[in-house]
Amino acid sequence: MRADIPIGKILAAHRIEARREILDARVIPAGAEHAGIFGVFRDEPLLSRRYQIIHRGEPLISIEEQFPYHAFPDERRVIVETPSRIHLGLIDMHGGIGRVDGGIGISLAEPGILLEVSRARETVARGSDGDARETAVRAASRALAGIRAAGGVEIVLRRTYPSHVGLGRGSQIALAVARGICELHGRSLPVRELARMVGRGGTSGIGTAAFELGGFIVDGGHAFGPGAEKDGFRPSSASDGVRPAPVIARHDFPADWRIVLATPRLPAGASGARESEIFRGACPVPLGEVRETCHEVLMRMLPGIVEHDLDLFGRAVNRIQDLGFKRVEIGLQPAALPLLMEEMRQAGAACAGLSSFGPTVYAVIDSDAPAVLRAAGAFLKDHGGGEAWVSAPRNTGAAVRVS
Repeated sequence: MRADIPIGKILAAHRIEARREILDARVIPAGAEHAGIFGVFRDEPLLSRRYQIIHRGEPLISIEEQFPYHAFPDERRVIVETPSRIHLGLIDMHGGIGRVDGGIGISLAEPGILLEVSRARETVARGSDGDARETAVRAASRALAGIRAAGGVEIVLRRTYPSHVGLGRGSQIALAVARGICELHGRSLPVRELARMVGRGGTSGIGTAAFELGGFIVDGGHAFGPGAEKDGFRPSSASDGVRPAPVIARHDFPADWRIVLATPRLPAGASGARESEIFRGACPVPLGEVRETCHEVLMRMLPGIVEHDLDLFGRAVNRIQDLGFKRVEIGLQPAALPLLMEEMRQAGAACAGLSSFGPTVYAVIDSDAPAVLRAAGAFLKDHGGGEAWVSAPRNTGAAVRVS
């Protein structure tokens, strides 16, 4: 047990007659410990087997072995792991000074996307749900056309999370697929070009910046007006061809702060035609609320991040829930959602807000995560169910490995 000698050599050296009896063989997802040992991503598949070495009719040794399946490559694969993000709000949906949109967001360690891309005759996607597969295939078709690559790809979705809950799944899948395809074909393109290629980031640049950089992000929106980049109020899904907004501020989110997330069991947040209809009907928002939002972001939210002052940051987050387009988004939610936000604040969170169109609610804390998590879990249980969990921030962008 103390020597690094293969078992077969030990048996031979001692002339032990034995046979192997396979108990089971299966595929398991890599956990955090496996990821550290093998240098793989969490949830990548491992080949696992258990067997006994039988000597004189009795078990002599019981063995369990695991191997990363990429240790036995049959083709080149690109594996991409992405963060998720919470979207704190759009800054200017008035457009009176010739710019529009502008976003604020935080990149999250959990949940995330893990997928792999390999060459194939036709483009197919496996794993997860139909919406995720459709997003992946659509992004792959656009990316292959964008780099003028022949053939198709196989996409395997190893880890995802629900769509249209306010955590930006579609953008992360699309960008991960595009990045994987470019790696397969030896092309290196900036993330902003990948986003333009797959039709992401036309309103908020937060998803693109989370994929590229991670951390706390503020983007500067788009030129607005006749003949400008955008001439109307539209969500990203209806802004195809518009470049992702430029990042104007990016800081590491304090590593000791935690984000409690709660997703009630409610209909998915607005998307598609319904989302476009909301933008048209609610905008422009009052200019005074846009100005106050800018003041909160510049003079409380950003200093709170830079100076590690959670109270200052939290006051800004709480205030912007009542301003501009965020007020519109919250006004579309069931009455229980603002109550959930208040419940999390009362349990000790410095702030709570709605991510994008929801229904996911977030709260930021630097201590007593169990109390806020319990409060969120109890509220969800009493109001139709849902899921609550704690995430660390992620201050790096997507990670890629080629095998």
